[in-house]
Amino acid sequence: MRCLLYFICLLLLTGCALGTKEIEKPTFFKNELPLTQSAQVADEYSYAAPRVDFKKYTHVYVAPVVVYDDEDGLQMPKSMKDQIKENYRLQLMLIMREKGFNVVYTPTPGGVELNTAITSVRIGNDGFEFSDLLWPSFDDDISSSYDTSSNLNQRHVEVRGEAFLWDTRGKVTVAQFVSVKNGPTSAGDNNEITYNEVRPVIEHWAERAGVWAGTLLKE
Repeated sequence: MRCLLYFICLLLLTGCALGTKEIEKPTFFKNELPLTQSAQVADEYSYAAPRVDFKKYTHVYVAPVVVYDDEDGLQMPKSMKDQIKENYRLQLMLIMREKGFNVVYTPTPGGVELNTAITSVRIGNDGFEFSDLLWPSFDDDISSSYDTSSNLNQRHVEVRGEAFLWDTRGKVTVAQFVSVKNGPTSAGDNNEITYNEVRPVIEHWAERAGVWAGTLLKE
């Protein structure tokens, strides 16, 4: 009898633990949502969950930015990553405020969380291609949208990033954004790349991510 009672209590405790388990946010690099290419911008892909009233989100939490190492890309020192994380996040917060959103400093039930990541930073001569920069189904779009008409001696930086909107109450991803941005840089052939040499393209990516999120939440 004692064993039976112990077994029942164990089942109850296990059930409670499972019922209160925190749902984890998705990680980057996962192509689980049906992304579609933007009709206006060739190198932008996005997804918005159907039947979601995005106007209901009255406040936005901009989560700390994630910067990944790319073994085939620019190996950034920690100080450079920290600059990107800080400036990028502040830029996103400013964009959200300018669009009239209440930006909060902690995730709040009933709000939405903007998660962003720089997943690759690469530098090369004009005309270079990164066939593995996006998921395989997007490979052809990269080379077709990249301008190879200028001087091959010009150095360029290309930034790949991802973003998703996380419903803090429903614990679900309601939108996702993937994009590649490129532009000229003053960086030379040496390995000593500074933040200022890649900053314009990274800021352009942050601007596009902010515009995407802000526009969607106003719909």
